Amino acid sequence: MKKILALVLCLLLAFAMAGCGNGGILKDAPELIVKTSDQTVTAMLGSRSWMYRVSGGAWRGLEADSFHPLDDRSRDILPVLRYNTSSTIDEMKPNEAILLFAVVPDSVIVHCWDEEYWGNSENDGKAESVPCDGPDYRIELKDSGFIYEVIAEWSSFSDYHGVARYSFYAAPASVEAGHQ
Repeated sequence: MKKILALVLCLLLAFAMAGCGNGGILKDAPELIVKTSDQTVTAMLGSRSWMYRVSGGAWRGLEADSFHPLDDRSRDILPVLRYNTSSTIDEMKPNEAILLFAVVPDSVIVHCWDEEYWGNSENDGKAESVPCDGPDYRIELKDSGFIYEVIAEWSSFSDYHGVARYSFYAAPASVEAGHQ
């Protein structure tokens, strides 16, 4: 357990250092790592709105748009998280994931869609809310293939702020999934 914790802390430190090359000012949304008891993936960064301070006190902005996670084009590029439903490591439940941000956001919202809705972003309203527990942003993954979207907001930092959307596909390793 200590080895895993040390690895996670090292990863977080490395991500934080990589994202703060301009005196601690992030010029874009930080990376999100999704970790289960037996697998880790980097979530896909999607649409975002980001502001950061530049020299002289002026602000610069970034607006990026991406297609919806349900869009059929996402099927081939979303990171795939296959998790083992029978093993527990580090006191994690088998279907539990931790959202590890390079810089911890002020708020996080998570929702998901059954993979049967893939290919039709008109099903956006069929999203299920996913409770995001505790300060370490733990979520419970579904028992079949689902597309997850994480919306994170950074609002309390004096030199940058913004909202970013991340997505990934998750399914138990034992489930035959629709992901190509």
